[in-house]
Amino acid sequence: MMRRWLLPGVLIAAGCATTPFERHLAAGRWDDAARVFRADSSLHDKPDALYRAAIVFASPDRESFDPATARELFARLAEKHPGSKYTKSALHYIELLDEIERVRIAGLVRERQLQQEIRQLQAEVDRLKSDIAVLEAQIAAQTRDAESMAALVGRLEESLRRCEEQLNDARVELNNLKAIDLRNPQRSGTGTVDSSANR
Repeated sequence: MMRRWLLPGVLIAAGCATTPFERHLAAGRWDDAARVFRADSSLHDKPDALYRAAIVFASPDRESFDPATARELFARLAEKHPGSKYTKSALHYIELLDEIERVRIAGLVRERQLQQEIRQLQAEVDRLKSDIAVLEAQIAAQTRDAESMAALVGRLEESLRRCEEQLNDARVELNNLKAIDLRNPQRSGTGTVDSSANR
């Protein structure tokens, strides 16, 4: 029974694999098939080889994936062999690859935009952090100043309290002295006449 290997759009009969390129395809050795195709210029004008090689390069799940080369081969096939049975499929693949490329480019553009936005946002974050650090330092300094001022106010209030107490004490003492003077008029220098002087 003949073993058959299926590629997207290509059916390869293992029993018909007569060239190294076809043998690599039949064995699923995609990298080797791509290498042989690149090296063998005689395959570059054959519709079957062009189409099969293009499929190898167009398959994103293989290490041989090379969309630019795949598109080039599909385009060469459609241009040089317009009547080939592969032409319609090749044109379809070209449209698909073009769409993939548009999506890729759009993704790159969006990636650059996002990177720029990230840089701008990071710069804004860094600026805000710097501003916050400055404000926190100012607040800390003002807090220290406020604490120092509060301590100074406390000391001044204590001094004021002592001064007021001393003032009150002095006033009380003064009032006491005045009261003594009023009760003892002799201390004013105008005492009474001694009665013995009249005898």
